[in-house]
Amino acid sequence: MSGQLLYTPSLLPVAEATLCESDSFYLLSNYKSTFLLNIEYTVADYSLEAILKFATLFSTFHGRVAVSPNQMIASSVPIDVFRYKMLEDGSWYYIKTLPTSHKDGYIVEGAIWSNGMYYLVRDQDSPDFIDAYLSIDQYTKGLYGYP
Repeated sequence: MSGQLLYTPSLLPVAEATLCESDSFYLLSNYKSTFLLNIEYTVADYSLEAILKFATLFSTFHGRVAVSPNQMIASSVPIDVFRYKMLEDGSWYYIKTLPTSHKDGYIVEGAIWSNGMYYLVRDQDSPDFIDAYLSIDQYTKGLYGYP
């Protein structure tokens, strides 16, 4: 869906990925070690519904993108949308494949802004999310009153 203005969890599955599967995997793999001071919201600490609510709030109203080294602006459009298939061993795989090369797995998809990101996990054959994660910087947490 080109030209999409909102990248909320409910709309993300129909958004086009801006990164290929391998880049998506490596972005997510390196995110936590790159943004060590960000605040994490996981289903281990909050319910899946709460994380989806926080991610919707963040992506709709609180996402920001850098337009220069010293200036960020509010934006409901993320810097990138990522998506890949995660296999049972945690490695990545292509989402669209020929039937002869198909492998079962989970769809991992998310969006990233300058001040945070979220990702969702669902079974490849279901639209229902089974896991969610949100990471925001400390400034965003304090400014908008996230728990």
